[in-house]
Amino acid sequence: MIFLNRSRFDYQKFQMGNGRKKISPWMFKKEIFVLYYGLQDKEAGLGPKLMTAIAILYLVSPIDLIPDFIPFFGYLDDIILVPLLLNLAVQWLPAGVREKSLIKATRKHRQWKWFGVLVILLLIAGLLGFIFLLRHLWAGH
Repeated sequence: MIFLNRSRFDYQKFQMGNGRKKISPWMFKKEIFVLYYGLQDKEAGLGPKLMTAIAILYLVSPIDLIPDFIPFFGYLDDIILVPLLLNLAVQWLPAGVREKSLIKATRKHRQWKWFGVLVILLLIAGLLGFIFLLRHLWAGH
């Protein structure tokens, strides 16, 4: 998880009682936004950019550790390796860049959230319109 303690940035994850890191799905989404804004910074360096490029290339590449045509296990390597590589890219961002990126991501989070809601509503409206169009055409025959 990412915490914003007043003006000081503290990038850490909750520890469970047995010392394991607690992982939740929204952490990955927040890391994606931090990485997006961090890679736009000139101070980011080559390491995080290269790690992000490797993750994206691995995701779209037809060459995998486990071929994608194998049910379930074919996508399992993508589901595990890509988030790990992107997390590593976020970790490699300089602390100052991570701090600025987290502040930008936190500010923009509400805008992105409303954009996502709007896209979902438009998809539902389009689907309903398509269904009504099909019903109208079908009733005409």
